[in-house]
Amino acid sequence: MSDRTETEIMDLVRAIDVRAPQELHRSVRAMADQRSAGRRRRPLVLAVPAAAALAAVIAALLASAGPARPPALDAGAAARPALSASTGPAPGEQANHLDVAVDGLVFPYWGAGWAAVGTRRDRLAGRDVTTVLYRDRAGRTVGYAIIAGTPAPQLGGGRELTAGGVRFREFSAGSATVLTWIRHGHLCVIAGRGVGAATLSALARTA
Repeated sequence: MSDRTETEIMDLVRAIDVRAPQELHRSVRAMADQRSAGRRRRPLVLAVPAAAALAAVIAALLASAGPARPPALDAGAAARPALSASTGPAPGEQANHLDVAVDGLVFPYWGAGWAAVGTRRDRLAGRDVTTVLYRDRAGRTVGYAIIAGTPAPQLGGGRELTAGGVRFREFSAGSATVLTWIRHGHLCVIAGRGVGAATLSALARTA
């Protein structure tokens, strides 16, 4: 193995950004010191077992990192898909849900009172977002968005409220009311203009 290859391996070890045990980091530093001191006196072929040892350390560091941190998401960005116009057709309807789902989570069917009128797909914080737009008889529109992937993105701020045993966070986005909550590990967003938090939470709890 060439000096260049071994150097690249060491650089990779140093670049790993994980919370690993300190003894592992000390082992990596010790290997680097031994490599520098022994380069002049050991045959080049001895770099192969050293590289294997480094690979084992890399694996241990990655294993000790634990699950990836969920991405952070701004409340305004989270609300945007639910407050935007549809770009796709309305999904088909079943007895109590629609023919569209995210990671197995189906969108609710709210009957004639809030009919599904369109869909849209977006990307937020590296995640796919699917939104269904609903409209009531008065012409008000509500967007229901589900962000794919778990753990759910981190979303701070807002006012916490509990309705029907479900914990929501309430935000304002201009004239719109926005509620977010966690449904089976997924971040969900429901938002509408001229629609209060009580109506939005009642709709959300039917999902």
